[in-house]
Amino acid sequence: MTDTDSTLHAASAYVTPNDSKKLQINIDSQPMALLMLNLPLVHIDTDFFESLWNKSKIRICADGAGNRLYEFGLKSNCLEKYIPSAIVGDLDSLLDKHKDYYVSKGTKIIWYKDQSSTDFQKSLRYLGLLEEPEAELDNKKSEKQIHTVVVLGGFGGRLDHTLHVLKVLLNECNYRRIIVISESNLTFALPKGKNTILINKKVDGPACGILPLAGECKLTTTGLHWDMVDHMSSVTGFMSTSNLIEEDIITVDSTEDVIWTCEFLIEPKNV
Repeated sequence: MTDTDSTLHAASAYVTPNDSKKLQINIDSQPMALLMLNLPLVHIDTDFFESLWNKSKIRICADGAGNRLYEFGLKSNCLEKYIPSAIVGDLDSLLDKHKDYYVSKGTKIIWYKDQSSTDFQKSLRYLGLLEEPEAELDNKKSEKQIHTVVVLGGFGGRLDHTLHVLKVLLNECNYRRIIVISESNLTFALPKGKNTILINKKVDGPACGILPLAGECKLTTTGLHWDMVDHMSSVTGFMSTSNLIEEDIITVDSTEDVIWTCEFLIEPKNV
C-alpha cells in the first residue's frame, strides 16, 4: 500500500512493461513518448529498445539523433523499422541525406531557429504542442494527455550537457514524468514532498543516489540500506550517494525537488 498523498513513481514498469502487473499498476493510463538525444543511443541493439519503440505513441529524434538512428538502421538492416514521428531542433547536425530519407517516410522535420534553448528543450516544446487538445467537436473539447517521456542518449557526453539534462528533469518534474536511461543507470526527478518509488529488483539497483541539485533540502527515506530521518542534504554538504536499495518500495520525503538515480540492468538482445 502507498500513501495517497504521495507521488507514485514506477519508472521500471514503464520501460519493462512485462513486470507492471506484478506491481499492480496500469502503465497504459498515461501515454509514452520516446525521445532520443544526440549521443550514442544506448541499448538500441536490445529487445528492450524494440519494446520501448513499440510502446511509444510518439518517437522524436533531437536533431543529430536522427543521424544515429539512421546509421543504426542501415547497419542493422532495419532502416524502415524505426521511422521517427519527428526530428526536432535547430537542425545544425542532421545530415541532408538522412533528413530526405525520413521525410520520404513521413517523418516531420521541425526547425526551431532560436539558440536560447537546447534540442532537448525544443523537442519537449514540440511534444507539448502535440499534446494540446484538438478543436472543439460537438461542443466537446478533447482532454490534454501528458506523455511520460523516456529519454535515451541523455548522459555520457560532455559534463555541461549532463547537468543541463538534470536541470530539465527538475524544471519539468511538477508537470510531466521524464525518465532518462543511460548505459547503466535510470534517472528521474522527485518533486518536493512525499514520493513512493516502486522497485523491480530484476533491473533496479542495488546502488542508488538522491541528488539535491535544486538546493539544500531535508530528506527522510525508507527502504534504503542507509535511511535518513530529517537529514540535511546539499551539493556542497552531505549527499546520499552509493546508497543501496533494500526494499521493493522506497519512500523519499524531501523539502525540495531532488534527483533519484539507480543502477539499471538491461540484458543483451536475444539472438
